[in-house]
Amino acid sequence: MIEKIADFNNILEKDVEIANVTKKGYCRLWTKRAAELARSFFDLNEWEIKAREITTKRCGDHTFLRIRNLNDEKLSFFYDGTGTYEFGSYCGPESESPDHLKNNRLDYFHQCF
Repeated sequence: MIEKIADFNNILEKDVEIANVTKKGYCRLWTKRAAELARSFFDLNEWEIKAREITTKRCGDHTFLRIRNLNDEKLSFFYDGTGTYEFGSYCGPESESPDHLKNNRLDYFHQCF
């Protein structure tokens, strides 16, 4: 299953649309595109793909992606490709994520996409 995550990471790195919105202030656009790619790549019967958000001091709400294996809770990953003005980007295991991403909630606005 880790190979599946590695393959998805390669897709993100090569995607032109992702590259165009990998900058501060574009978190919702980045997450929308990453979610589209993830939903076409992962088996949605095995993986949950959800936009999550946190509140930051400078920008208000900040959105990033959570990809979680439904059969193995250890396989849960955060994809924050843009970072915030206070913190850099992070793409990796949820268990190793920076503290500022751990207090997150479902991004209800983003679920409309």
